[in-house]
Amino acid sequence: MQTPSKIKKSSRHYLATMTAAVTLSLALLGSATATASSYITFPGAQDLQPISRAQKESWLKRHNDILSKAAKTQHDVLLLGDSITQGWELNRVAWEQQMHGLPTQKVLNAGISSDRIEHILWRVENGLFAVARPKVCVLMAGINNLGLANPETIAGGIAKLIAAIKQRSPTTKILVLGLLPSGQEADHPRRAKIKSVNELLVKVAAASGSEFLDTGSRFLGPDGTLPETVSFDGVHLTRQGYEIWASALKKPLTRLRAIN
Repeated sequence: MQTPSKIKKSSRHYLATMTAAVTLSLALLGSATATASSYITFPGAQDLQPISRAQKESWLKRHNDILSKAAKTQHDVLLLGDSITQGWELNRVAWEQQMHGLPTQKVLNAGISSDRIEHILWRVENGLFAVARPKVCVLMAGINNLGLANPETIAGGIAKLIAAIKQRSPTTKILVLGLLPSGQEADHPRRAKIKSVNELLVKVAAASGSEFLDTGSRFLGPDGTLPETVSFDGVHLTRQGYEIWASALKKPLTRLRAIN
């Protein structure tokens, strides 16, 4: 039989243990709540659901080729986006000239032409980050959604993309890029919408613990126009455009320790 002093001592130990357990549980709950609420949602973002383009043979082949490359080699950087991102494959020299310490062999280009946010989300949820574990994901998406959705929906879609990537690869740092200027004229209708999207992406990146980079002004002339020497069609970049882009990316990629 326990003496009163031993019972008292045992009770104190029990209470201390329970208090510590409750404190830990509350801390974990608080952490989970903070994590769950760290992704901004916007009205209309729920309309952007994952969509496959597998019915298009060239798209499916490209998707599978990306998965195959990811499975064979560990890449430090994953470039995720649409045709503008895919265009790096034709402009490797521009990358190599700027990214000393990060050769193209350590970079996985996961851009697919004509992809909208929904298509990229499908790819993220269907194998891409099951095989890829990059140090940094450079994410630029939404230009192909401009004619279909408002800025809030586009920004909300990017937030969903970030959350999907983080869920599958928590250690990957995400560099969210603002949409590049579109339309050669300074007052082109797409410019105002892009500006609104990029302003929202600042908040999206901050809330998710990602980094945001707006490189748009680097591509424009003094009068705000987008020169043909930089973009041949008002959307896609020339070799000079990729040189400008590579120069803009070097510093943040170094800060994120993707470049040795």
